[in-house]
Amino acid sequence: MNIDKFLFKHRYTVLAIFVVLILILSVYLHFRSHPIDKIASIATGCFVVLTIFFSILTYEYNALKNRQDSKASRDILTYNTAVEWYKSPLVDYQKTTIRYEKQFIASKTQRTVSDFDTFINDPLNIEYKEALKGILNYFETISIGAYKGLIDKEFTKDFFLSIYKIFYTDYFFYIDDIRVTKNVDTIWGNFTNLVEEWYVDLRADMRDGTLKSSIIT
Repeated sequence: MNIDKFLFKHRYTVLAIFVVLILILSVYLHFRSHPIDKIASIATGCFVVLTIFFSILTYEYNALKNRQDSKASRDILTYNTAVEWYKSPLVDYQKTTIRYEKQFIASKTQRTVSDFDTFINDPLNIEYKEALKGILNYFETISIGAYKGLIDKEFTKDFFLSIYKIFYTDYFFYIDDIRVTKNVDTIWGNFTNLVEEWYVDLRADMRDGTLKSSIIT
């Protein structure tokens, strides 16, 4: 058991023992013919030291408890945020993107970024665009939370590792195209940075064709 926890748990017993020891010391010094004022000064000094010690102990224990409570709250937030992936509206977004992906892939054998841009910006396919944006915004929010320490980064990695890689591989061309079009290279940047942190060679593998999007050819 941690010594601080042990002392704090049994603090009243420890306090009583120290008080008794101080009293015994005072009686001993009295029988040794020490002046009363000297004995009082020694006893007072011991009680001051004892008070400071227990004040420090209380502070350390409360600080430890606050850290533990903070971690517990972060763990709960991390879990609750992650499982949103399996709830509406995100599960509906996933179904929508899969449906439109199949439709686009079936539309032609050779599919370029321009083809995809035309397809996703077709007013008839607005549901696809909004669903994909909803998923990428969710990933970006999760990634910001991980970087800021609001949610647990390692849990996020365990939970989203393969999911992030799939969406990064399939849709990085789309993210990059939007960045170029809007001249803003930070769009969904926390998401892509986190994936690239987990897979350090991922961007290079995409560039040299080792990994390819299943959406375009």
